[in-house]
Amino acid sequence: MIEKDPPYNANVKFVECSSLDGWFAVKLNHSLRKIIHNASRNFYKNDAHSFGEGASIPFLKVLADRV
Repeated sequence: MIEKDPPYNANVKFVECSSLDGWFAVKLNHSLRKIIHNASRNFYKNDAHSFGEGASIPFLKVLADRV
């Protein structure tokens, strides 16, 4: 529990807030992934890398649901 025995005599209070469904980007198809990796190798001399942080922008799910 986050409020129990906090370090450095900190005053901690947990307040639950609402959450919404998030949006998850679609997985890149093989052809597009290959194009991106080839471009990265040619331009930067390194493989392309990506990082995803899903479920962080509920508004994007609203937009995606309308398509």
